[in-house]
Amino acid sequence: GIDILIKAMSLVREEAPELKAVIAGSGDQRPYRTLAEKLGVKNNIVFTGPLQGNIKIGAIDASLAMALPSLRETFPLVIMEAWAREKPVITTPVGDISYRVKHGENGIRIPPRNPKALADAIILLLQDENLRKKLGVSGKKQVRPWNEIIIELTKIYKGN
Repeated sequence: GIDILIKAMSLVREEAPELKAVIAGSGDQRPYRTLAEKLGVKNNIVFTGPLQGNIKIGAIDASLAMALPSLRETFPLVIMEAWAREKPVITTPVGDISYRVKHGENGIRIPPRNPKALADAIILLLQDENLRKKLGVSGKKQVRPWNEIIIELTKIYKGN
């Protein structure tokens, strides 16, 4: 779905020319860099490669939202990472995402392969700070800290 995000940014740029999409992760960036250049959004897209630890947290904290226009997924950890930082998520209802991300409650779900819907969702969150906060706070309620999970697992293993 990276190509969908790049295409969406070509539409978002008309409304918010300074907004940048940060694309993090491994893989061959060349086709996506080419697409960004072709669509005239190369200055609106930042390719970071893989991010770890505090750098990843800093990138999430600096973001408006997390967009994941996937075509197939199970349930990606990056959604939980965004929610842990009270960031809204925009994603597609594929795989287990459809069970966890509830449209308008803890995220925005868009149809797969739909750059216009993604652009509209980005612009909506850009313009509506209250919605951004609502979705981020609601998403955080879906996240349990590791120390709580360890306590629960320990109880299960001990038979309590």
